[in-house]
Amino acid sequence: MKKFISIILTLSLVLSMSAAAIAEYDETRWVEVSFYEEVAAPAYYVTIPEAVQLSYTGMDFNYINIKVSEISNLPNAKAVGILLADASHVYGMHPRTLALHGHFEGKTDYDYYLRYAIHGSYHSAYDLDYGQDALLGYYNEEGSDQYYFEILTDYDKIMPNVAYSGYIVFGIKLINIP
Repeated sequence: MKKFISIILTLSLVLSMSAAAIAEYDETRWVEVSFYEEVAAPAYYVTIPEAVQLSYTGMDFNYINIKVSEISNLPNAKAVGILLADASHVYGMHPRTLALHGHFEGKTDYDYYLRYAIHGSYHSAYDLDYGQDALLGYYNEEGSDQYYFEILTDYDKIMPNVAYSGYIVFGIKLINIP
C-alpha cells in the first residue's frame, strides 16, 4: 500500500509540474514567411525602316524588311506582334481605306489618292477599322520577314506630276499567339 501511495504522489507531482510547464509556454507566436520569385521582363528589339519610298511601274511590289531580334523572357503563348496602328487613308470612308494623298504644285488636293495594301508575314491590311490595330506579323523567336506594299490603284489612273505621300504607324506589343 505504501508503494501504491508513493506512486500516486509521484504521478500527481509529475502531472502538476507538466501542467505548470504547459501554462508557462501557452503563448502563440506566428512567423510570417513569404516567397517571392523575381520574373524578368520580356525583352526584344524590333527594326523597322524609318522611311519607305514606293515606286510603281505596273506589277512590282515595294518591300521593307522588319526584323525582331534578341527576344528573351517571353511568357508562354505570347509573341511580339507587329501591327498597323494607323496610316494615311481616304477621308470619309469607313473602314479607312489605306491611301497616299496627292500634292500638285505645292497645293494639297485630296481628290488625288493612291490606294495601297500592306502584306505582312501573317496578315494583310487594305483598310483599318477605327480603334483596331491590324496584326501584320508576330514572332516568338528571332526572325526577319519582308513586308510588302502593293499599289492597288490602276496604273492609268495615277495622275502625272502629282507627288503622293502619306504616313504609316506601326505598333509593337506582346500579343497572345493567334
